[in-house]
Amino acid sequence: ARQKEKEKEKAKEKRKKKKRKRKRKRKKEKGKKERKERKKERKKGGKQESRKEGNKQTNKRTNERTNERTNERTNERTNERTNERTNKQTNKQTSQQASKQASKQTNKQTNKQTKQGRKQARKEGKKEERKGLLY
Repeated sequence: ARQKEKEKEKAKEKRKKKKRKRKRKRKKEKGKKERKERKKERKKGGKQESRKEGNKQTNKRTNERTNERTNERTNERTNERTNERTNKQTNKQTSQQASKQASKQTNKQTNKQTKQGRKQARKEGKKEERKGLLY
């Protein structure tokens, strides 16, 4: 009976030892795996950083280009608007000047005509006076 008990105890110890061994092995494997993973990450990280930097540069360039294009478009639009406004103003001014000039011309003409009419009337009057004096 004692012998059986001893054997049982031995078997129990053996099992415990095996369990511990398995646990240690698993832990070791886990550590190894983690280290490998970290190393991989570090390597990848460097690559990623350089890639990130490159992407930043390309993004910057594309943004600059798009900004230039949009600025050109907006500038064109604003220029068109200002041109239209100035054209309207100049057209208004020129039309006003033209009408002023035309009215000036017509006034000149009418003044000339009235002056001539007065002159003619004076002439006629003088003629009449002379006639009156003669007779």
